[in-house]
Amino acid sequence: TDAAINPGNSGGPLVNLEGQVVGINTAISSKSGGNDGIGFAIPANLAKWVADQLVQGGTVHRAYLGVGIQPVTADLANQFHVKPREGVAVTDVFPGSPAAKAGLQMGDVIVEYAGMAVNSPNELQILVERSKMGTPHALTIIRDGSRHDLTFTPEEQPGDYGTARPSHRGESEPSGTVFERLGIEVSNLTADVAQQLGMKKAEGVVITNVKPAGAADRAGLEEGMVITAVNRTPVNSLEEFSKAVDGGDSQDGILLLVRTSQGSRFVVIQ
Repeated sequence: TDAAINPGNSGGPLVNLEGQVVGINTAISSKSGGNDGIGFAIPANLAKWVADQLVQGGTVHRAYLGVGIQPVTADLANQFHVKPREGVAVTDVFPGSPAAKAGLQMGDVIVEYAGMAVNSPNELQILVERSKMGTPHALTIIRDGSRHDLTFTPEEQPGDYGTARPSHRGESEPSGTVFERLGIEVSNLTADVAQQLGMKKAEGVVITNVKPAGAADRAGLEEGMVITAVNRTPVNSLEEFSKAVDGGDSQDGILLLVRTSQGSRFVVIQ
């Protein structure tokens, strides 16, 4: 909001011109430290949803899906055969989660939830977390260009869900193979390096060097990231990675699934 938020306003109401409460003031971003910056507020409907639960039982209960997701950019839209900003791409499906039970897979694009269109991760998160737990809901996805309907049953979000693991770049990373076309050096991911990177299993290959101004650098790849899939095909060795890259001469680029301490995301290298 561009409404002025002064020191001490946090926690107070944000009202519109009709005097209606539309949010709860939270913070301000200002270069000067005054009230001349951008203000942030929690939407009133979200605050009411939380407050009602606290009044009734003293605890906030949120449903969860159990996936990693990201927005569908123009580059990703070409890869997934959808329109830009149509749906959200699934980057991870956590074992034992409601999403896994529903049959969601890495590379799916969720376009509808309970009959409502989904166009951003935030939209899906809000729809899911307020869902009635134990009640089946419809999920519509795009998989390999085809539309599918799944049934998802929300469960309560675990207390430690979404906790980020620290990222450590291992000093003992093995020397790797250079892929000039991509502008990266890649190595097999050993158990020791996987542990240093905060991963439970050694799945994928690790980036050990990125060529400045190369294709990977322009796509935002960095040393220490782990590539777990190429064009939606899992890779667990240099040999598998090389074969997948050699077979990925698509005019739309090469689709990589990379893992960081913040989770997984798709990246397109042109």
